[in-house]
Amino acid sequence: MVMYVAIVDVKNIPIGDMRVVGTREDYNLIYQSPLSTWFFEGYNAPGQVVKSGNVKFEPPSGLETTKWLIHLEDAHGNRMSDDIPLHVR
Repeated sequence: MVMYVAIVDVKNIPIGDMRVVGTREDYNLIYQSPLSTWFFEGYNAPGQVVKSGNVKFEPPSGLETTKWLIHLEDAHGNRMSDDIPLHVR
């Protein structure tokens, strides 16, 4: 599983020095992305909709059917969002 996440402000400007933290509920494993950048990178495959992000979330477990809870943290480990459920099928 690879996700490019756009961590942005209300004006869609990238916010750096943040990370995506995911907890895989079936094994209670935690994975943290690298810190986000202050610019967009990581575009999707060519198509009608172009998406980009400023951090890549790529847990080592590959693509398995499972449930994750993800949230944002700053570079110091302070939680910056609520949990967001993510179901991989």
